[in-house]
Amino acid sequence: MEYDEKIAAEVCERIANGEGLEGICDDSRVPSEMTIRRWMAAQPTFREAYARAREQQMEKWADEIVTIADDASNDYMDRIGKDGKIERVLDPEAVQRSKLKIDTRKWLMSKLAAKRYGDKLAVDVTGSVEVAALSDAELEARTRARLVALGVEVAAPLLLPMPGAAPAPVAALAPVITVPAGPASGAP
Repeated sequence: MEYDEKIAAEVCERIANGEGLEGICDDSRVPSEMTIRRWMAAQPTFREAYARAREQQMEKWADEIVTIADDASNDYMDRIGKDGKIERVLDPEAVQRSKLKIDTRKWLMSKLAAKRYGDKLAVDVTGSVEVAALSDAELEARTRARLVALGVEVAAPLLLPMPGAAPAPVAALAPVITVPAGPASGAP
C-alpha cells in the first residue's frame, strides 16, 4: 500500500490516545504494522509525527495510571455469607488486575521513554582522603580499589601527568570504564 497521509495522521492520533500499533493495524482500514514501519522509514515527516505521538502516548498512560489507581469501583464484590446475608468483601482478582495494568504501563514507559520515566541511578560517595600526602601510585591504587569495590573496572591510568612531565599516550587519556549492569529487569 502506498503512503496515505490521512491514514498516517489517524495512526498518530490513535497512538497519542494510548492505543498500540498492533491494535490499530487490526482495523481493516489501516495497513499492516510492516507497512506502517516502512512508511516511518521512508517518510521523515511521518517518522517525526509518530515519535511525537509516542511521547503523547506516555502522557496518556501516565494519566491512565492515576485513573486506574483511583478507581475502586471493582475492588469489592458482594458475597452471600453462611448466614445468608450479603456481605461486601475485597475482590483480590480485581485489585491484582489493576496492579498489573499499572505495572505494565509503568514498565513500558520506563523502556520507551527511559530519560523521563526510567529508573534514576543515584550514586552517593562519602568519605575523605588527604590526597596531598599520597604519592601518585598510592592515590591511583586507592582510587582503583574504591572503584573495584563499587563494581567499576578501569583499564587505563586514572591520573593525568603533572605539568612538565612527559605527555601520556593518547590511549591513556581515555580510560576504559566498565560498569556491570544491574539485575536484568524483565516485563511486569
